[in-house]
Amino acid sequence: MLVMMMSFQNKSLNSQYPISIKMEISKKVSLYFLIFLLFTCCKPDGGDPIVNPPTAKKLLFTWNFSESNPLHDLNELTPNVSIVSDPLDNSNKVMQVVLPTGEYRTEASVGAGSPHYFYIDKSTDSIHGDEIWAGVRILKYKEPFSGANTNASIFQIGPVQRTNDPTNGSGLYQLILSTTTDKWKWREFTSSCNPGYYADTISTTRYGKWERFVLHCRFRSNNTGLMEVWKNDVKIYSAARQNGVQYDRTRIKWGIYIGAGNTVHETIKCYFDDIKIGNLNAGYNDVVPK
Repeated sequence: MLVMMMSFQNKSLNSQYPISIKMEISKKVSLYFLIFLLFTCCKPDGGDPIVNPPTAKKLLFTWNFSESNPLHDLNELTPNVSIVSDPLDNSNKVMQVVLPTGEYRTEASVGAGSPHYFYIDKSTDSIHGDEIWAGVRILKYKEPFSGANTNASIFQIGPVQRTNDPTNGSGLYQLILSTTTDKWKWREFTSSCNPGYYADTISTTRYGKWERFVLHCRFRSNNTGLMEVWKNDVKIYSAARQNGVQYDRTRIKWGIYIGAGNTVHETIKCYFDDIKIGNLNAGYNDVVPK
């Protein structure tokens, strides 16, 4: 095509114009052809210009509690959940959770409707998918802790609900603080896919210091299910196995929970900061607290 255009151009110019005009016209024709060539190269088969695909979304929710709306996308909040100054850094704001005497639960949960759930075996066709990455900083002081239950759930992936029977719900995974042993435990509830309840000790609690946790859950009804936990950049737990059944869905909570029917005899506090929740496109570095 280029040869034909240049041949036509030369024949036309040789027969009609003086050399100075010929040169000027030749330059313009060459420029127009170059523009045409660039344009057609950027439009395959005459379609739209090539553009880079949008970056896949990794983080679904983030909370640093210094925002103008620090409790966004959270519910089940009570007057016992508040934003306060960091006990170790007065310039920083954090979430404080208080479990008063005689109570058994003070928690914040990520929403309540379907946009906030992770669905089992739904890696591509649900809002969030079936893979969860979560990062959180937790600060706990050693306090008197007496009552019917001295194992407090501090952060959990759960509870699980059945989408075909919303009244049928149970726990899934809990990061538990045992105040009798001063250890962190990782608990999985008894379920139809795992009839053996367990609560494994995974790490010693560092009272009075911020501890950084990352949780990774692949929520599957087959043996590709996975649960991993890191503390302060060290992996402290890993289990690959089925961790749910068909129709399961789950979400995320944190706070202080000692189980219905139990109470504490002294007020208990816990602090949270730098919480990030990601989907299957996220990874460790996207959610790990700084």
